[in-house]
Amino acid sequence: MFSGRYTRYLLYALGEFLLLIFGILIALQVDNWNEDRKERKEEIHILEQLVEDFNTNKLILNNSEDEYNRVLKHIDAALRHSGPNTALPSPSVFDSIDNLWTPTVELLHTNASAQYGLDLEPVTNNRLKLAIMAFPATFSQYKELENTLKDLTGNQHRIRQRYIPLIANEHEYRQATFASDSLGLLRDREFQNASVDRLWNTQNAKIRLEWLSEHNDTILKFLNTELLELQAP
Repeated sequence: MFSGRYTRYLLYALGEFLLLIFGILIALQVDNWNEDRKERKEEIHILEQLVEDFNTNKLILNNSEDEYNRVLKHIDAALRHSGPNTALPSPSVFDSIDNLWTPTVELLHTNASAQYGLDLEPVTNNRLKLAIMAFPATFSQYKELENTLKDLTGNQHRIRQRYIPLIANEHEYRQATFASDSLGLLRDREFQNASVDRLWNTQNAKIRLEWLSEHNDTILKFLNTELLELQAP
């Protein structure tokens, strides 16, 4: 009889112990589920912010490509109307030739030294992480050509100043000024060579800009795919 009561007690204690263990496991499972849900929510928030940032980049890149196309038209006008025997073109064409500028592109997530400020830890897709971390290098390759173009454009401005007085654009100063020699500018070999140099580097910069745009699109594709998977019920 004592043995039977002892057995029932052991079974009861074992049942209580198993219930306790089962309760602990359920609590841990719920805690893990809540933690996973919290991490998933945080990852979605980061991905949504990144989508917004790289969509902003996309708009900037599209506008910059249009700007490069306009610059190439100005350079084309300069090359078609320069040389030792060129004639003075119409004022509108000369205004296009005289439009000496080059685009400046600034994008988000392009500073490699600031990568540690970008918290990618919650992002679980390693291909996406690598694409974002490599983005500054692609931007840097483009930026090298942009900086070269700034120098070349600045040099062409200096050539222009030999023939076109800057004060002519300041209408409040009405004193006598140096005469403009637009034809002399167009017949200057250095001006023509500078235009050719700008043409080559502008074409290369546009190609690098296209690579940068493709990299940006790849990141957006990864981001949108990952968001769809995380937001799926």
